[in-house]
Amino acid sequence: MYEKKQEVEFFLDHVDRKPIFVDDEAKYKDYLFNASLSILYSDDRERLLTQVSEFMETSLDFTQIMT
Repeated sequence: MYEKKQEVEFFLDHVDRKPIFVDDEAKYKDYLFNASLSILYSDDRERLLTQVSEFMETSLDFTQIMT
């Protein structure tokens, strides 16, 4: 469960907790289905590769993977 705790904390730190009341359904749907608004912990490729290397208990060469 430790790996999920970091993801949940990241998500909670980056999501606005103010409720959104929508009067315009089209704008609400644009917001709701906009994939670029919700930034997940695993969206950062370098962070994801670091997690994989920690899981594998080895060091990955990011310069080769990132290109």
